[in-house]
Amino acid sequence: MKKQIITKKFLAVVLTFAMMATILVPMKQAVAETTSAEEPGATNISFDTARDLTFNSSIAEDPSSSDSKRYYKFSLSDASVLTVGVTRNDNFCNFYVTIYDKSRTAVYQSDGHWYDREFSETVYLTGGDYYLGVDSVNTYSMLVSCDSLCESFVETQETNNNSANTASDISVGSQYKGVLACNDEKDYYKFTLADQSKLTVNITNSAEDTMKYTIYDSFLNSSYTNTISENKKAEETVTLAAGTYYLAIEKKNSDANGSYNFTLSSVKCVELPKATTKPTQQNDITSTTTTTTSHTSVKEKKVKVTSTKNKSSRAITVKWEKISGVTGYQVQFSTKKNFKKITASKYLSSSKSSMRCSGLKKKKTYYVRVRAYIISNGTKMYGSWSAKKKVKIKK
Repeated sequence: MKKQIITKKFLAVVLTFAMMATILVPMKQAVAETTSAEEPGATNISFDTARDLTFNSSIAEDPSSSDSKRYYKFSLSDASVLTVGVTRNDNFCNFYVTIYDKSRTAVYQSDGHWYDREFSETVYLTGGDYYLGVDSVNTYSMLVSCDSLCESFVETQETNNNSANTASDISVGSQYKGVLACNDEKDYYKFTLADQSKLTVNITNSAEDTMKYTIYDSFLNSSYTNTISENKKAEETVTLAAGTYYLAIEKKNSDANGSYNFTLSSVKCVELPKATTKPTQQNDITSTTTTTTSHTSVKEKKVKVTSTKNKSSRAITVKWEKISGVTGYQVQFSTKKNFKKITASKYLSSSKSSMRCSGLKKKKTYYVRVRAYIISNGTKMYGSWSAKKKVKIKK
């Protein structure tokens, strides 16, 4: 009888343990499934979760072989140059920097930098919304800076002069600045010659490779073409009939990213009668009739600059007094007193009385000048330049 009682107690204990095991096993499995579904430590692992990129602010990331991609988003108001500086803890693995446009199409990718612990990438982009993607398995820190290139005609992903239909109108005798970017292969400019003329094209190529420039007639037939190597100047003269033309500046090689400056000047291919009065200075705003023996002068419109200040980081703000009876103003910035090398040149409407130019170099001295212009019968005529002002970039 005693043995039967012990046996029953033993069986009860065994049965109790069996039931507990049945209950605990599913619970353990549920916990394991929840743990495996947890997200990685970083959150910016896709386009949709991209972090806002703060320029000139250090970023630190700790990726792994199973969690190697990071995304950042940023916007540019106009054509700019991005400098991406990277320092990583180890080499002997690829480190890719990729720039995507608004549609999430890659417009730039670095070569990998297998051996480099410290390196930088320079990327030229038009204005617009972008993503910066990084693919690395090692810990790294990154700092991205951005400088506007002060292009004469603002280009973005939506608005640009990449075709003859969207060409920017320019005037013979004026200076302009353009940019070729990773997502901008070609720029078109439209101009008119009232008479048969000898047209001189003067271009300075500051891009990173060879550029090509072509003059097309109104039917887009090529009238003249030439190339210009990086950091070189070109000055060519071609005879053209009266009419409307296009100047196209494009990459000769795919790496020709960067800025360029150009000026068109013309001389009529006719013999002019001698003037009986002394001509006015070249910079005066005048209404000129070349088939008569006199020049009808318009009252000189000289701009007075009231303020030039370096208020914010690498930028100058210039202000001037408005004057009546003009079409607009031209503002120029240069590191040379004689303005032989133009840093930026921009045209503004007559409603403007100030301009801000950013992306300038620290501890560098710049000179600023402003002049008014009038458009008469399709011809742009200029007043005298204001007294030049000197500003040193401190911040």
